[in-house]
Amino acid sequence: MPEHNSIEERLGELEARVTRLEQSAVRPHGSANTDRLAAKIEERTGGTTVDTKTHPIGQLDTSFVLLAGGSTLAFDDSTEIEKLLEASDDALAIAISGLAHPVRVRLYKALLTGRKESGELLEIAGLNTTGQLYHHLQAMEDVGLVSRRSRNLWECQNQVAFLHLIAAGHWLSDWTGTD
Repeated sequence: MPEHNSIEERLGELEARVTRLEQSAVRPHGSANTDRLAAKIEERTGGTTVDTKTHPIGQLDTSFVLLAGGSTLAFDDSTEIEKLLEASDDALAIAISGLAHPVRVRLYKALLTGRKESGELLEIAGLNTTGQLYHHLQAMEDVGLVSRRSRNLWECQNQVAFLHLIAAGHWLSDWTGTD
C-alpha cells in the first residue's frame, strides 16, 4: 500500500476501494445476457438500495397462458413472498429436484405433446436401460410432474409448476451467463 500524507487520503482510498467492491457485487459479470438482465433489474428497481434488490418483500405476481396438447391453461396467481420463504427447505429442495436433471426436462418436454409409452420415452431421453428411465420418471411422479396412466403409459401433470421451474432456470442461466 502506498505511503499517505494524511488520514484523509487514506480514508479516501479506502472509500474508493469499498465503492468498487460494492459495484462489482451488484453487477453480474459475464455475457451480454447478464448485462441486459442487470439493466432490466436496474430499470425496474432504480433508486432502491442493494438490500431491496436482493431481499424482496411484498408479493410475487405470475400470469401466463399455456397452449399444450390441444388445450389452453390460463394461470394467474399472487403469492406473498413471506409465505414462500416460510416453506420447508427440505420440501422445496425435494420438489425442485423433480426437474433438476437434463433427462427429466427432456422427458417432460416430450410429454407436453401428449401421453407417451415407456419405450418411446427411453429413446427420447437417450437412456440405455428402463431402470434409468424409471428412476427419473419416479422422481418426477413423486413431486406431481408426471403420472402413470397404465403400466407403460405416462403423461405430464402440473404444467404451471413446470413453467415456473423452467422460467427460474432461464432467469438463473441468463444471470450467470450460461446457456
